[in-house]
Amino acid sequence: MAQVGIVSINSQYYREYEIETGDTLACICLRYGFRDWNSVYSLEVNEDFRRRYPNPHEISTASPVNLFIPLIGARSGTSCRGTVIRDYMVAEIRLPDSSIPPFPITLRQIAPGTGHAGTEIITGADGEVIITNPAAGDWFLTAVDYMLLPAATSDTQYTPVLFDSLPSEGNLKDPTNHIQLTRNRIDVIFARQVYYIVCPMCGQSLRTVEPVPGNTANSCPNDGFDLSSIENDIRSEPETFLSPRTGQDLHSSGRHTCRGTIMVPTAHGEVTVFWDESRFIDADAGDYTLWGRATKSASIIGRRTWGARQPDGDPSRIWEFHMTALNASPAYRTIAIPSNETLQMKTNVLKWMTVHHTTDRAQNSYATVRDLQVKQQDELPLPKRMADIAYHFVIDANGSIYEGRPLGIKGSHVDLFNGGNVGIVLAGDFESRIENGWNPNIPTPDALQALDDLIDVLALRFDLHSVWTHHERHIQAGNRDPEACPGDNLEPHVLNVLRMRYPGPPP
Repeated sequence: MAQVGIVSINSQYYREYEIETGDTLACICLRYGFRDWNSVYSLEVNEDFRRRYPNPHEISTASPVNLFIPLIGARSGTSCRGTVIRDYMVAEIRLPDSSIPPFPITLRQIAPGTGHAGTEIITGADGEVIITNPAAGDWFLTAVDYMLLPAATSDTQYTPVLFDSLPSEGNLKDPTNHIQLTRNRIDVIFARQVYYIVCPMCGQSLRTVEPVPGNTANSCPNDGFDLSSIENDIRSEPETFLSPRTGQDLHSSGRHTCRGTIMVPTAHGEVTVFWDESRFIDADAGDYTLWGRATKSASIIGRRTWGARQPDGDPSRIWEFHMTALNASPAYRTIAIPSNETLQMKTNVLKWMTVHHTTDRAQNSYATVRDLQVKQQDELPLPKRMADIAYHFVIDANGSIYEGRPLGIKGSHVDLFNGGNVGIVLAGDFESRIENGWNPNIPTPDALQALDDLIDVLALRFDLHSVWTHHERHIQAGNRDPEACPGDNLEPHVLNVLRMRYPGPPP
């Protein structure tokens, strides 16, 4: 180090230091006991130094100007050296554009022998982390909300990954890089924001990393949904990152869940729903893929595609969120199916699945579901006419799955128990009766496979464990007249195949 000597200026003692190649202001100050380099840089005696080096992070040996460093504890007539830091580590955190973060960044400092959890630390006003006289061994920095990268790899492009696939040690998720610190040197580390997002299409939890300038937007690996609008919302309001409108809170106790809501227009005006479930109250949406897990999905023909009418606005016809049906039997009165649309459908709202048949001859076109909607809105006797198609999903003989009533809206397919109950109907008449000349349809293998796949996906997506027939629900509602739905040719499949996988009884 290039100390010139001890000098007295205005009765104060300073160490005069001559700049050498490779010097940085922070390192010089740390050597002589000052963690805060700005307190030295801003001294009146260093006015010439500031003029020569307006950017304190860029100093050079060309036409150098000496730096004056106060002697810690110096007294007149002495040459007290003060406390010198023997060893140090410094990390300068920079954003992707090389600027200093305008807000503190929370990091995790992992010291030798302290375990994976480490210690939470906050960056200083200049984006710095300083460790003085560190213990022997390797030290690391990591973060939850930021991907830390050395300068050489700061432009690495990260594609979205499923949150469940991120590594863990014990109960602690480790979603970003660990950066090893170097002794007696400043490490410049770039921090790119990390987002934890529920994709509104597939419902999967994802980790994305802020793209570098000029690179493509982040897209969901399952369904290609562009996640950039969600990331932009979080980036534009970094101070709300721990509870964003559109992202997730990794720091909360309990499971990793979506925190955000969004206003969505419905048949009853604008309502607030969880943004990742807004697709399920849209009465005029196109095709979509309903995802259970990354490898399990069902293709749904949307209402707009098959030409659905809008729900009937007659207030006497029920078109509302999953709230418990009025006058439910005593066994159901204790079941809290919330009417609050800002509660998540998974575990909180949807509880059961019920299988039906249409009692019409199976068709294999959009007419299957269009005719069913017209019949239920216009052609039933007045007391039984409905605001919309009764069921949430319709399956034709070819195995095509149509969106009926939006999934977030209560159906009209079973007496008393429509709240929280997903209605699924197969097109066809599967019961031998006089109306079909005692010659019922037989469900096709394609239709049964589509039914099985749809129920599997619903069970995975919404944590459902209960499959029932309309016949059983009819009896549970206290009705004495027989209800043959879904018919002798379909009911055995529900009871002997699907019930084996999803045996959960009604609560």
